[in-house]
Amino acid sequence: MTRESTEKTGLVLDSDHLEAFTGGDAGLARDILQTFAEYAPGYLSVLETVSEAEWQPAVHKLKGAARGIGAFALAQAAEMAESLFENPEAAYGDLSNQERRNRCLRDLEDHLRVVLTKIGAQYS
Repeated sequence: MTRESTEKTGLVLDSDHLEAFTGGDAGLARDILQTFAEYAPGYLSVLETVSEAEWQPAVHKLKGAARGIGAFALAQAAEMAESLFENPEAAYGDLSNQERRNRCLRDLEDHLRVVLTKIGAQYS
């Protein structure tokens, strides 16, 4: 993560990042956000069923998509989720692997819901 994006991790949706990413093309920004809104829930569905070995690559896709649109808080949550099974006590203490996974999924769902609400309010 760059220093700038680290400073913006609390942002739900960084419109400056999105504008720079799209070259200021509002139509392109809207299309990208609509595509994100369409596909991002599918990333969570995949995470509900993947094995522990498949978890990190699957959550990495969500992280990349979130960073791409400037959803830095969601990207940060996904980054933490990447190491769920490598360093499990770091985020969720001594819960079982299934309980950690469920808690992590709820956290990601909460972040995604906020992003999708922002997209709907700002770009629809």
